[in-house]
Amino acid sequence: MADDSLESPVDVANPAGTAAPLRWAATSLAVAALFLFATNSIALKGWIDEQTPGPWQSRAAALAGDWHAHMTTLGMAAPRAALTRLWQAAKAEDQR
Repeated sequence: MADDSLESPVDVANPAGTAAPLRWAATSLAVAALFLFATNSIALKGWIDEQTPGPWQSRAAALAGDWHAHMTTLGMAAPRAALTRLWQAAKAEDQR
């Protein structure tokens, strides 16, 4: 059975070739990236710290450290910290 013979259970409003699906996907990715940039700043800091030392790396590490400190002050790092504590507790409980 060919895929084009199946009817869609959903009425698709956008005709093929419009930019709306691409705009939706790009917007979704941008929002997710910004959310992670704010709430997972420690990962950015850790990744930069692992790079080869040099003038650019040291400047980026300073900026990432400042960004993480700022996000922590605003409370944006709290959800990740809470999940990390829960994960560590679950691992410790599993080790018993």
